[in-house]
Amino acid sequence: MEKNKAYSLAEALLTIGLIAVIGLLTVSTLRGFSDEKEYVAGTKKAFKTLDSATSSLQIKKTNWTESIFADYSDVLSGMTHDTDYTIKDLAGNEVQDGEGNTKKIDSSNSILATDGMIWVPESATGKALKMIVDVNGAAPPNVQGLDVQEFVVDTDGNVEPSGNCTSYIVQYEKLPWLDDSSLTECPAP
Repeated sequence: MEKNKAYSLAEALLTIGLIAVIGLLTVSTLRGFSDEKEYVAGTKKAFKTLDSATSSLQIKKTNWTESIFADYSDVLSGMTHDTDYTIKDLAGNEVQDGEGNTKKIDSSNSILATDGMIWVPESATGKALKMIVDVNGAAPPNVQGLDVQEFVVDTDGNVEPSGNCTSYIVQYEKLPWLDDSSLTECPAP
């Protein structure tokens, strides 16, 4: 008697199941890698854009720190928007400013650039300006150290990253806290 050389239904389902599990593991790893590259590229682009905008303002004005919001809005080709949301930290808590207020992206004082980034100019102690930027606009996760970064512009027009997260990303071009949920604060660069 000749034996049937076909696979059983159980063998076929087991093979398909194994392929699906391997595929899911691979896709999630690639997605994390893709997110990291997106956040790093956005942070670097924001840094260069802010530096370029600041240089442009310095050329146009002698006292460029006056009416800074309108000036940056013009230079960044900004437009108004109607999206308000809260910024969170890596642990998922709402971020507080120096006065204990919850940090928010507020449509009344922010700029939506043509590339989709949202810019929020703020005053800073001893600096001309602190600029918060959400590199992917209002899209989630809206977390400081992932898609929300901070920069400062001093009174001489020098642009620097502000805080451990942004400084680390600019210096090392990676986000080790993205894949390690035990990191609830950014390491010092």
